[in-house]
Amino acid sequence: NLYSGYMVRPYTGRAHSAEDPAGYWCIIAGSQTIGWQNLVWTKEMLQALDPEHALTSDSDKLRQVIEMGEVHEPHDSDTDACVVADKNGFTLALGCAIPRAYREKLRKEIQETGKLDPLERANMENYIPAEYVDSVLGPGFEDEFNRALDETNLG
Repeated sequence: NLYSGYMVRPYTGRAHSAEDPAGYWCIIAGSQTIGWQNLVWTKEMLQALDPEHALTSDSDKLRQVIEMGEVHEPHDSDTDACVVADKNGFTLALGCAIPRAYREKLRKEIQETGKLDPLERANMENYIPAEYVDSVLGPGFEDEFNRALDETNLG
């Protein structure tokens, strides 16, 4: 499902930058759940801010992204910038879709009641895929989100 959307940037002859994004089209697979559609849309929009060297701009970089494995697997200094950007974009999109204050509120509710209210879970599934609800509310997500912010210079 990570590849259920992509960005297309028409050639303009201008350098890619956050200051001059030069227009993009975001292509999203309509056959996926609304949570996946919204998450992929958010991830792709965030990646419009990636620097030129981190773009998945040719077939070799696309192959590396496709073969990158799980999003939550650690990467090292040898990992290509496009793979790091894709993984970080996914993590940042999760955090943008479910804001920190809301995550904290839900974590507190889980601590007090021992479970996540089914209506809250259903609400979250409008913004992120069902399979990521627990990880976004898990103990390691804030560190992962902060690391992604730091690595993308957005923190």
